[in-house]
Amino acid sequence: MGAVVLFAAISLDGFVARDDDVPGPLFDWYGNGDVEMAFSDPNRPFHVTRETADVMRPFAERAGVMVCGRARR
Repeated sequence: MGAVVLFAAISLDGFVARDDDVPGPLFDWYGNGDVEMAFSDPNRPFHVTRETADVMRPFAERAGVMVCGRARR
């Protein structure tokens, strides 16, 4: 049987993106390293530090489905 994992990120003020819908500083770490990673779409890589990659890679390799979305107010 599979497992369901919830990963949610939000800033303390309740916003993930700026008013123009561009991700704010909360996601700056997604491009601040020299290790390339991708989840299910190899055409959408991102770059993280070695330490972040070491934590994320085992999860990314085991994930069968990823559902992403956002809430609107």
